[in-house]
Amino acid sequence: MSHELRSPLNAVVGFSDIILLQSDQEKIRGFAEKIKDSGHYLTRLIEELLDLDRIDEGKVRLEMENISINDLVSEVAAAWQLRLPDEFSLRCELDFGGGPVFCDPTRIRQILTNLMENAVEYSHRGGLLTIRTEAKSEELWVSVQDEGMGIDPVDKEVIFDRFRQLESGYRRSAGGLGIGLNLVQKLVELHGGRVWVESKKDVGSVFTFSLPCPAVRQGEPDVGGKEGGSGGAEPWTGKRILLMDDVEHYHEYLRLLMDSAEAFYSAYNGLEGVEAAIRHKPDLVLMDLRMPVLDGFDATARIKAAHETRNIPLVAVTAQATYEDKERISAAGADGFVTKPIDLQLFRKTLENIFR
Repeated sequence: MSHELRSPLNAVVGFSDIILLQSDQEKIRGFAEKIKDSGHYLTRLIEELLDLDRIDEGKVRLEMENISINDLVSEVAAAWQLRLPDEFSLRCELDFGGGPVFCDPTRIRQILTNLMENAVEYSHRGGLLTIRTEAKSEELWVSVQDEGMGIDPVDKEVIFDRFRQLESGYRRSAGGLGIGLNLVQKLVELHGGRVWVESKKDVGSVFTFSLPCPAVRQGEPDVGGKEGGSGGAEPWTGKRILLMDDVEHYHEYLRLLMDSAEAFYSAYNGLEGVEAAIRHKPDLVLMDLRMPVLDGFDATARIKAAHETRNIPLVAVTAQATYEDKERISAAGADGFVTKPIDLQLFRKTLENIFR
């Protein structure tokens, strides 16, 4: 299901990026923004459904590290300041002083994003949203508070159930599958924590999750400063790129996106791609996983085994996003992994890290 849904979305999101980068026509830009937003929404919906499926099967592994929870919450809040509707304001109360927290930062961002979206969705009249961190005994508590309509006691008992939505009268818009809070609960529980809600009708709600916060784990570095972005040329500028993918429009999309590359080579099956890598010796290979003749896994293994090409950086760019595929392509020698539709910021960051 993932591959069939992601591949057509790639065209929608990808060509929207090109329009946004190159068009000066206001109406076209407006339509492109809507297409892009819809594509990202559908992509995220698919990701969350797949996450729930993986959790149910015991296949989700947390990538734990020591982080500053206050820094992470500040980053999430700053991003939300840019996207909140005008009738909302946002406040951060960062009262946690317990030092680094051992968690999966990507999943904590996902939890906070879902809680913020829920707060906005169920607050008809807008108002103040508050994200708070605090220490409670040997736990970290993180909460998202809104000034919405509140929740009936009966609904509080089932609000974390999968595919459960409150009546439409509570909500600002239609849509969604009722999986966001269920995923929050599952991800918190994977961290050994818990999540709950306190609410009063016509006053608002507070969703809180807790995480255990023991001392910094051995072998994990202390939290330090973060490097800023380069702010200069794109990481592919002046590079020779080889794309291996059996979908024609994807070659056109990346050729336009990476137009500052020195050269752009195309291969439409794995065997053709291995031969092109040996012939051209590019600076970077972008590899789809599902291709005819020779798939991306075997093509990657051959490129990394050949003396002429073993040191060429290779990034898997694929509509397949399962944990097993990521593990398998990494074992074959891939240096990075990006899912379709491409998130441009993550794509840039991946290539910056490779060429650093």
